Amino acid sequence: MVKTFAEGKVGAIAMAVEFGPGRRCHEFNIDIGRVVDGKWRSTPIRAQSWVFETMTYGGMTTMVPGEFSVMSVSCKVGNNATTLNGPYAKFQVRLGEVANLGVLRLDNKTEGVFVVTGKLKKSIAGMKPEMRAKMKEEFPGMFPKAVDRHMTMVGPTEVDIKKR
Repeated sequence: MVKTFAEGKVGAIAMAVEFGPGRRCHEFNIDIGRVVDGKWRSTPIRAQSWVFETMTYGGMTTMVPGEFSVMSVSCKVGNNATTLNGPYAKFQVRLGEVANLGVLRLDNKTEGVFVVTGKLKKSIAGMKPEMRAKMKEEFPGMFPKAVDRHMTMVGPTEVDIKKR
């Protein structure tokens, strides 16, 4: 990632997702998308898990400049996977810039077995000091260069969930 960034053809993003409450995933992916030639193209970011006050999944990657959206997040535990489809937020990648996009918080509460219903509350916040320290530790060549430019929420802050 550092080598790709140093070539000067991309920008970089750092972001995290709080997915909860109290949900622990063995594998967590953040699906980032953008429109290319009139069609959506997506790029998954496999996030690392960190425990702070809540379960947080964070990552960093390089991307070509442009407008992007957080299209979905997925949590896998054993053979069970939960995917929450968005879009949730949008952000801009700038050439040669490392952007700290902040934290996307997705708080989903559901009930039911055969038909699952509930609410999903979403918000965006800045990274807490301990999260910033973890990002600096995990990505020492990139994260210290980051400028804070948080993603922007897409759609309402609360949506209904219904799955069959």
